[in-house]
Amino acid sequence: MVVIDIDHPDILEFINWKSKEEAKAKALAKAGYGDGWQSESYTTVTGQNANNSVSIPDTFMFALESDDEWKLVGRSDELVSQSIPAVKLWQAICKSAWHCADPGIHYTDTINDWNTTPNDGRIHASNPCSEHLRLDNSACNLASINLCAMYDVDGDLFDIEKFVRCVKRWVVVLDNSIDLAGYPSKEIAATTHRFRDIGLGYCGLGALLMRLRLPYDSETGRLLTSLITSLMTAVSYLQSSLLAERTKPYPAFHDNRHHHLNVLNKHIDAFNELRYGSSPDHLGDLMEELFNANDYYWQEAFDQARVNGLRNAQLTVIAPTGTIGITMDAETTGIEPVFALETTKSLAGGGTLRQTVKSVQIARSKTKVSDDDPLFATAVGNNVLSPDAHVNMVAAAQPFVSGGISKTVNLPASSTVEDIDQIYRRAYKLGIKCISIYRDGSKSQPLTADCKKCGDDEACALE
Repeated sequence: MVVIDIDHPDILEFINWKSKEEAKAKALAKAGYGDGWQSESYTTVTGQNANNSVSIPDTFMFALESDDEWKLVGRSDELVSQSIPAVKLWQAICKSAWHCADPGIHYTDTINDWNTTPNDGRIHASNPCSEHLRLDNSACNLASINLCAMYDVDGDLFDIEKFVRCVKRWVVVLDNSIDLAGYPSKEIAATTHRFRDIGLGYCGLGALLMRLRLPYDSETGRLLTSLITSLMTAVSYLQSSLLAERTKPYPAFHDNRHHHLNVLNKHIDAFNELRYGSSPDHLGDLMEELFNANDYYWQEAFDQARVNGLRNAQLTVIAPTGTIGITMDAETTGIEPVFALETTKSLAGGGTLRQTVKSVQIARSKTKVSDDDPLFATAVGNNVLSPDAHVNMVAAAQPFVSGGISKTVNLPASSTVEDIDQIYRRAYKLGIKCISIYRDGSKSQPLTADCKKCGDDEACALE
């Protein structure tokens, strides 16, 4: 991950770097050097394994809305090298993202509003996928729960008790892994032990919603996502506090106690807004049970944290889970929807992996639905989710995640620069910490959809 501040003197060069390299790769492909992601075209240009993001503060967004100038500041002398219209920088970001899917955006003030340890420094960057948003020279061991493993097919329900038990165990495992892991430098080892960051998350959300017959783009689907994410973090906080009681809090806790408990309260406030802002139409048995579980675990977490402190400065993140999702037989990754009803994934080292979505058959077995029902909307294809559906889902989960959410907003090839402009603006207004986009065909992609009916590279329905 390469993250650069929007006020850096070389910001325009950084913004346009990947799009220029992508243009070189396409020229090489046209000349016969191959067009796959492992071809000579792509392996001989720079930046293909880098995820680039621009770090944007609130003040830039204000300047953008007011059509003001933005100052570029030298890093050695801290002097203003030039002023440039904020809209010019913004348009450059959106145009580059349209060309090559980079850069994504970090909303740095939003990120730091949720920083549990600000007395030890400001958060500047992240890991390559933007879920570990923590201090410099920190590391985080991650784990993800396949939510479909919590689905009881016979009972047609999400097993809350099983989920809670799983979260508790993984918090313990991840905390233990901090002391057993190796680190690339002494600085990273020291920082990691000072904060004991862990990152528990999930995958399979899109598939779970389909099994429960809840469209990804629906208020009820987003409510369920909020409640499951909230419960995961509430239980993680309680377990971390109990670990602190048995051992001791993370070394930096006492220097940051007020700030960390304030962030805990921000999570609880977000849950209370959810509790009192939800429509009665949404409150089926599962929703009510999830609300009740959240009530209990947030109260317990708060009470215990005030007494015991916390073992970990970070608890939950939502990682992309691309590779580990395969090993867990997950039908959808991270917080993503179903990509397509049938896909072929090109594997590193050669070969392909063909995947179909079993949740389609499970949903059909529970109720009669047609192929074009909104329930089966996917990231690509004919029955495609809107950009807002992606952004709204991240917004539903973000207030209940300690760190970041790795999320790509999938866009059709016909999408415009203006579409990307609106996505990035909307993500900021909804309080999302970071976001990225991918316009179909803008670069070589390892995951494509294969349609049996129309024979092109988009998915419409299974035969």
